[in-house]
Amino acid sequence: MSKKDFLRKISSRRFWCGLMGCIIGLLTAFNIDNLTIEQIIAIVTATSSLTAFILGESYVDGKRAEAGEGEFEEVIIKYKDKEDKE
Repeated sequence: MSKKDFLRKISSRRFWCGLMGCIIGLLTAFNIDNLTIEQIIAIVTATSSLTAFILGESYVDGKRAEAGEGEFEEVIIKYKDKEDKE
């Protein structure tokens, strides 16, 4: 599996829903009380949301940098102008 495929899969909502379902099933099987299960699921949900956002933004920024668009193009132009003046 390539890095790109791995990042796509780990940022998938289906992956995180499946992971939460697995965790809930295991915690229930080991007779963990409901409050603890809710707290663990809250932590997993918060972490997965943040992870998906970071990976998604990183991917978009990388593609934008490859294409030479947006803020990255602005930085490159400023750097080139500085080199030309020297």
